[in-house]
Amino acid sequence: MKGKVSLLICCLLSLGNFILHAESKISVCNPIVLSSDNKSFTISQLVYYFEDPGCRLTFEDVSKPEFSDKFLPSSSSKMNFGFTHSAYWVKFCIRNKKPEQDDWLFEIEYVHFDSIEFYHIDGDNRLTVKKLGDRYPFRQRELYYKTFVIPLHQTDTLQHTYYVRFRTEGSMQLSMNIYSEKVFFKKAIKTETYYGIFFGIMLALFLYNLSVYFSLRDISYLHCVILILTNTIFQGVLSGHIFQYLLGNSMWLNNNLIPISIFFAEFCMILFAKSFLNTKRYSAGLNLVLNYALYLALISMFAVFIVGYNISAQIATRISLLYILLCLLSGVICLFKGNRAARIYILAFTLYLMGAVAMSLMTVGLLPRNLLTTHGMEIGSMLMWIFLSLALTNNYKLSINEKNKAQEEINQMRQREQESLERKVKERTIEIEEKNEKLKQQKEELQTTLDYLRKTQAQLIESEKLSALGGLVAGVAHEINTPVGIGVTAASNLQEEIEKMAALFEQDKISRKDFKEFLEYSVDSVNLILKNLERTAELVQSFKQVSADQLSEQQRVFNFRSYLDDIIRSLYPKFKPKEVEFEIVCDENLELNSYPGAYAQIFTNLLLNSFIHGFDEKKSGKISIYISVGVHMLKIEYRDDGKGISKTDLPHIFEPFFTSEKHQGTGLGLNIVYNLVKQKLKGTVFCESEPGRGVLFLIEIPNQEHIL
Repeated sequence: MKGKVSLLICCLLSLGNFILHAESKISVCNPIVLSSDNKSFTISQLVYYFEDPGCRLTFEDVSKPEFSDKFLPSSSSKMNFGFTHSAYWVKFCIRNKKPEQDDWLFEIEYVHFDSIEFYHIDGDNRLTVKKLGDRYPFRQRELYYKTFVIPLHQTDTLQHTYYVRFRTEGSMQLSMNIYSEKVFFKKAIKTETYYGIFFGIMLALFLYNLSVYFSLRDISYLHCVILILTNTIFQGVLSGHIFQYLLGNSMWLNNNLIPISIFFAEFCMILFAKSFLNTKRYSAGLNLVLNYALYLALISMFAVFIVGYNISAQIATRISLLYILLCLLSGVICLFKGNRAARIYILAFTLYLMGAVAMSLMTVGLLPRNLLTTHGMEIGSMLMWIFLSLALTNNYKLSINEKNKAQEEINQMRQREQESLERKVKERTIEIEEKNEKLKQQKEELQTTLDYLRKTQAQLIESEKLSALGGLVAGVAHEINTPVGIGVTAASNLQEEIEKMAALFEQDKISRKDFKEFLEYSVDSVNLILKNLERTAELVQSFKQVSADQLSEQQRVFNFRSYLDDIIRSLYPKFKPKEVEFEIVCDENLELNSYPGAYAQIFTNLLLNSFIHGFDEKKSGKISIYISVGVHMLKIEYRDDGKGISKTDLPHIFEPFFTSEKHQGTGLGLNIVYNLVKQKLKGTVFCESEPGRGVLFLIEIPNQEHIL
């Protein structure tokens, strides 16, 4: 019995403590009463909150009874703490008067919380924990909706206590509501209908301006299309639809897409302002400022990956207003500079500025969260792009009118110029006809003079050829004189020996020794005569071939190396006094089907040029001739180590009648070489020389079909 009494006392004491504790809770946390009379509640002004600057407190810490006094009651229906690094704890209590209705939903309107920890203590002190936020995949949400929605499931009339921990790198906006399921879905349908209209209008504007761009190819329309797309993406991220439908598993990208899209929108906004307002034409200084703004937006966009979301989001939110003001100011400046299309542009950006200012001030906590501040930028965007589309059309019409007006002025100027030109033409025609008569007479006189000069030039060239041939004849005659004289002397001596032998024969005094000596002498004399006659015949044959080729222009097959030897042999008497050494590098089997006379004249003039001009002050010298055959080219390199050609004379050596001061001649030798190479053989000739370092003639003949 005594034990039962003790147990009863303990139960009564426990019940008393529970009642006191419950009363303590109730006194600290005034409950929100759910009833069928009111299907929706904005509970932000009915909750208690606590700021955790260090973000270290846990649920066990804040749920202790002694911690209740630290929670502060909220007095605002839209709790906005701006950008903060602190975590915020929210505490509220709910009691459901009609447990049969348990379809109540708790909604957190702001969609950019990094993490939300939801703690539910029911009437039996049982704890339920749920974790949400944009750092978790979207599919983990209980209700597939862009905001954070949590079913409450209060099936009793007891008081339930809720703790919610909020943490975000963005703006801390605590807007919380409780709806019945039916009311919530009605509200969601209205909201989604609004966004459907908004995105539909933006899509229509995007497609309209894109089609106009493809039709007109106006760069302003392309910038407008990009800016509409960027602005729509930004609004989609801001409203949570991008995360809901596109980036449900890309938490990092969704989190950082807000500052990135803001900076890129600013970049595109400046591009559009530059192209639409034509700032380069109306204000060079303004155009420079806009260029710097472009670079700043581009750098800021990439800086998001370095400085993080919190700092970049604050910077993006603040400078976005500056960029809108800059674009608005640019329109005002261009309007004063004479750009009439800037009027609608200014109106459009003014509407957009109003919406952006409202949203930015709400974000930093200076304005409450309501319909205008929440959706101000979206409304401003729609109005801005509608007006800008009209402005683009108006701008295009103005540009067409300006072009037509300019074209009309150009046509009038052309008409006046044409009339003036016709008068001048008539006047000049008379003058030209008079001058034509004089020119005709002068032409006839010049033609006569030209014909005479051509005949004279032809005669001089033939004279030069004959002069070279005459020199060749004289040299060959001198060269033949030696073997012929030796042959005559040998024949005379042989005749005397024969007469002596005949006398001894008549006297019958021929000894065996005398006859043997006679035979030996006769053989030596005959060999000497035969050798010199062969030398004479060889010289005569070379002279005949070379001289005939020089006077003939016929094409035939010949061995290039042998023919080159004949040319040098025929001119050897000229070089004999100078002790000139010849070096010839050429394939022994190289045969050409070409014009040997042209090659004879080319090498004859080059060799004589070296003898007369290159070695005139030297007792000896060297001439090198290198012949090489390429895939499509016959290459001839002619070198001598003579005194060379001065820099002043070198550019003129191929000109007709050009001679140096010391050597007065016809001046046609190298001109003949040039004409034969260029005209007859269709090749090229080039000369390199420096005083005291000899001369190089490079001849290239492209007639590959002549090489056998």
